[in-house]
Amino acid sequence: MPAFCFAASPLKAQEPPTVEQLQRQVTDLQEQLKKSQEENQRILQLLQTLQKQVGELQQAQAAAKPPTSPAAANPSGTEPSVDDIFKELGGKPTAPAAPIQAGTPATAQPQTADEIAKAVGQSEGSQLPWFRALNNPSFGAVVDVLANASDEDKAGDRRNRIDLRELEFLAYGSVDPFAHASALISGANGVEVEEGVVTLTALPGTLQLRGGKFFADVSRLNKTHTHDLPFIEQPLTMQNFLGRPDSLGERARWLAEPQFNAEGAELSWVAPTPFYWRLQLSVYNEFSDRSPGSFWEQYLGRPGYQTSYRGLDDFTYHFGTRTFFELSPNQSLRLFANVLVDAPSTDARRITESGGFSYLWYPLDGGLYKGFEWTAEVFANQERFLGCIPEQDSWGIYSYVNRRLGRRFEVGLLGEWSTFRFDDGAEAWHVGTWLSYYFSERHRVRLGIDRFGDQQWLNSISSHTGLPAGEGDYWLFSLQWNVVVGSHEHTYE
Repeated sequence: MPAFCFAASPLKAQEPPTVEQLQRQVTDLQEQLKKSQEENQRILQLLQTLQKQVGELQQAQAAAKPPTSPAAANPSGTEPSVDDIFKELGGKPTAPAAPIQAGTPATAQPQTADEIAKAVGQSEGSQLPWFRALNNPSFGAVVDVLANASDEDKAGDRRNRIDLRELEFLAYGSVDPFAHASALISGANGVEVEEGVVTLTALPGTLQLRGGKFFADVSRLNKTHTHDLPFIEQPLTMQNFLGRPDSLGERARWLAEPQFNAEGAELSWVAPTPFYWRLQLSVYNEFSDRSPGSFWEQYLGRPGYQTSYRGLDDFTYHFGTRTFFELSPNQSLRLFANVLVDAPSTDARRITESGGFSYLWYPLDGGLYKGFEWTAEVFANQERFLGCIPEQDSWGIYSYVNRRLGRRFEVGLLGEWSTFRFDDGAEAWHVGTWLSYYFSERHRVRLGIDRFGDQQWLNSISSHTGLPAGEGDYWLFSLQWNVVVGSHEHTYE
């Protein structure tokens, strides 16, 4: 402790610095800072000079080095082999080929079919076993179960039933860079080929051609399979104008296939406009079923007909157009119009027009789980019936809104009204609502409540056939259960 006190005593006795001393210290520090800055600047200039010299040397070396030609990279002058490709990619090289003996001509040796299949990956022993999967089609299946309940006898076949409505097997894939093919088989009510179509995708001028049997692109929803609809069933208006009615059976009823599905060819072209605009010209075997035993024959009370020879006037022709406008990053508008002309030069000519719009709202921050759609479509139909009944001019409309609330829930509302295709004095209306719950993107249940109004169609059928028919005014409660297995792809919009 004495030593500490002794050492500290001079500090206590030291006088505080004067102003002149402090100014002198500040001046010294400023001079040191200036010298340090000048030194840093000199080092930076030297570094930039060295970097420039390094770049010039690299350019001089690159200019002096002769370019490597393909022949130098591959002295044999032949195409690179699979082994060369694997080596270039860093894969495991295979055993080297035997060296060519002196005097042996350097010509390619002929290969057998097995050797070629092995080289391109088409055999189990190929060097590219993953390549085989590229030529395999994708397979999928859809199971759609529907349960209906109603306290009214007027609901007919829909009353208190559980049905396997749809069992769909789908296979599709690319044939080559020029074509795509798909096949769809339905097994719910007997095995039936619903679709078998080949699409040419590499035609010049943005043309695309598909042919076979398929759901015609003649409406907003006609191409959409039943299990992929935003609601449970196709609108009654679409069944009236696009569907093919079944035979009557033992009672007057209206039960039609919900969509227009036929054999034909469809040529589409995307116009070179600033916005999306597609034009479509199609030809189909038949639009209206007038064969013997059909609904057409039973309703008119005279035999249907079939022709063994088909002229150009026996086909159905379709012209369609659709466009798309982006209103904002979250909103878009689709417009579409179609004209179908069936048997244009016969006494049973039929013309069906349709057109409408779809307003879509999908917020970018909502991904796939939030959205809104409002669609409305109007139909008009002019039809002659071989003089049995006067020419009928019928029309109808349907409209729906569908709101995706999130990952799990979806709600919607549908309303429609139309006059009967066979009797423009008979009409029907329908209102329905639904709630969907998604277990996942491939598993969904949907509850629907529908009110079918006074269907005067049934009275018209009854008056022409003599079969009993009620007014068809009833409530219907439905539960749909839908699952998808495997790969699932359709050409919907």
